[in-house]
Amino acid sequence: MGTPIRLMIVDDHTLFREGVKALLSITPDIVVVGEAADGVSAVQQFRALHPQVILMDINMPDSNGINATREIIADDPRAGVIMVTMLEDDASVFTAMRAGARGYVLKGANPQEMLGVIRAVAEGQALFGSAIAARIASFFHEIRNAKASPMQAKKMIEGDDDLAELSIRERDVLELIAAGYNNTEIAHKLVISPKTVRHHITNIFFRLHAQTLELEQKTNELKKAGQVQESLLPENLPKIPGWELAVVLEPAHETSGDFYDFLPLPDGKVGMVIADVTDKGMSAALYMALSRSLWRTFALDHPVEPELTMTETNRHILADTHGGLFITLFYGILNPHDGNFTYCSAGHHPALLIRAKDSSIVELAHTGIPLGVFNEASWSQECVEIKPGDALVLYTDGITDAQNTAEECFDLERLRGAVKRHHGKPARELLETLLGQVHNWVGTASQFDDITLMVIVREKPAC
Repeated sequence: MGTPIRLMIVDDHTLFREGVKALLSITPDIVVVGEAADGVSAVQQFRALHPQVILMDINMPDSNGINATREIIADDPRAGVIMVTMLEDDASVFTAMRAGARGYVLKGANPQEMLGVIRAVAEGQALFGSAIAARIASFFHEIRNAKASPMQAKKMIEGDDDLAELSIRERDVLELIAAGYNNTEIAHKLVISPKTVRHHITNIFFRLHAQTLELEQKTNELKKAGQVQESLLPENLPKIPGWELAVVLEPAHETSGDFYDFLPLPDGKVGMVIADVTDKGMSAALYMALSRSLWRTFALDHPVEPELTMTETNRHILADTHGGLFITLFYGILNPHDGNFTYCSAGHHPALLIRAKDSSIVELAHTGIPLGVFNEASWSQECVEIKPGDALVLYTDGITDAQNTAEECFDLERLRGAVKRHHGKPARELLETLLGQVHNWVGTASQFDDITLMVIVREKPAC
């Protein structure tokens, strides 16, 4: 393997910086050499560290990402700045280009797209992304629909600040790129060599500072995205004498906003969590990564007070994020010696505790609102006893919201019915049965949400 790509992350949200570092931790060809929380620090860090690629947020305090990019490009025109932002309006895209950015990716993008952009920019590729492609394609489509004469077309183009500086041939190349053609196809259509096409694209970049995000989603990138997500989940379930545990997570896409985890606590207790981020793609993956880390930290700080774990986790999430996401989370502390189960639920779907004695179901309802909504929110703790033969079923809304081809949800009542019919089985068998019921319900319909299911069974004493 060659020298790793040297990357710097610039974003005023700790969540984003920590999340990107977590996602890159198993990517050997990219190494994070520095980070900054504002534009002024970004320029200073760049001059000290000389990274090849810079992930740059647009809106930051002191000096924004646009100004920082201008300074960095003035220092070194070869610097590969990629704007990473929640903004997706044309103005911000083209402003970033004119500042010298070589790429533009939204924070909701898939991890494989982010990695692909980093690698492409590190190689000096001249490309631009789907939002920009649509903008340019629409512009040229407008000219064609208007049946503009060459003179009228020239005036329309010259009236667009972003296109007026391009030559006629460069506009031809740009139009074909926006239409989705690759370099070879463009060369064939314009009867020029691929080398000349590359030359035109390079000129377009230096004139407009435009680069693309339109990268092929390669199979190995999909695998790496899955590896990143999987690496954040427990490798093995805890072994608890007298208890059985089983869990499954089925992501709807390459990455997941669901997560689960287990944590050993003092006095032999075990913390367990299941959660669901209210988004998909890169933003959900990053939110999941940091939420999990925060939960683990504060669960250890408050081993018998789950409500304080919730409060601290919520406070730090809100301090580091401003993107409008939130997370439903169920956190329980199991005392395996006496079966006492203390829990807090942050707006999560009710866990189902089914009694072996009479097949009744106790719903463990939420004890507060989701995390990431209000800074002053609080949660109460509740406690139940899991008796021998009882089973506890935890799940995310990918179970109850699973839809068949008629767009009918599996819903909570069907889940309750399935739990009643099949309780008494070992944890793994019960989990597979419940999951099979959901799969049978969905049939040939597409899975549109992540599915996570956890089953805890207290074994009956041997006769």
